[in-house]
Amino acid sequence: MTAEYVKIAMVEDVNFVIDSDAHTPDRVGDFKEGIKTAEKAGLPVDRIINAIKEGGRG
Repeated sequence: MTAEYVKIAMVEDVNFVIDSDAHTPDRVGDFKEGIKTAEKAGLPVDRIINAIKEGGRG
């Protein structure tokens, strides 16, 4: 999902999950692109249901 699509979806009362979207085994668990997209869109961490919040699991 692009940052623009995230911004469109943020208008609705929805939460998000960031995953690695890996297409090869070496990319499993690589969340960098998803995190970059969320940051670019201005997605608040409290709307990312699999985010680990400061001080422990979220």
